[in-house]
Amino acid sequence: MDLFSKCLVLIALIATFMANGQKLEKGDKAPTFTMETINGESLDLDNLNKEGKTVFISFLRYAGCPVCNLRVHELSKQYEDLMARNIQMIVVFESSKETLLEYTKDADSPFPIVSDEDNVFYDSFGVKKSFGKVLKTAFNKDAKSKMKKGKELYGDKEYKRDGALTRITADFVINTKGIIETAYYGTYIGDHLDLDSLKK
Repeated sequence: MDLFSKCLVLIALIATFMANGQKLEKGDKAPTFTMETINGESLDLDNLNKEGKTVFISFLRYAGCPVCNLRVHELSKQYEDLMARNIQMIVVFESSKETLLEYTKDADSPFPIVSDEDNVFYDSFGVKKSFGKVLKTAFNKDAKSKMKKGKELYGDKEYKRDGALTRITADFVINTKGIIETAYYGTYIGDHLDLDSLKK
C-alpha cells in the first residue's frame, strides 16, 4: 500500500471515529420532539403516541442527493399502506425549507417533510457524518445502482446541494409508548431499513 492510500485509510478511520456519537438502540426511550414540516404542520411525538400511532422517521441527506430522491419515490409508493397500518411517516432532510418546497413541487411527496438545517434532530437521534462510509459507498454496486435510478427520476431538474456530502442516512421506528423499536443506521449512502420489515 502506497503512502497516499495509507493516508486515505487513516483519514477515513479518524473521521469515522469522530463521527461516532451516541447511537440509539432498540428499547431506548426515543428523544421527544416537536417538528415543524415545510408546510407549517406541527408533529409532536407525545401527541402521535396519544393517537396510538407508531412513528417511522427516515433521515435522508439533502434534496439534491439522487439516492435520497429514489428513497422518496419508494416511500411515496408505500405511504398509503403504512398509514392504513397506523404508522405515521416523517422524512427529515438537511436541506432548507425553500429548497424542499421547490423539490416537493416536482416529487409530489404525500408524507410530512421536515427541514433540519441546524441538525437538531440529526444530533438528537445520533445520525452522523462518516467519511469512511462515503468511501465504502464508492465500491458498493447497490449504491451505484440507486444513484443512477435517482438521477433518472430527477429528469432535467437540479437542486442546490445544501447538506453534508458525508451525511449517512438512518431510519427509526418508535412504538406507541415512545420506545425505539428499530434504530437502523446506514452503512453506506442509500442503505435503509427494508420497508417490508416495517410492515411486519
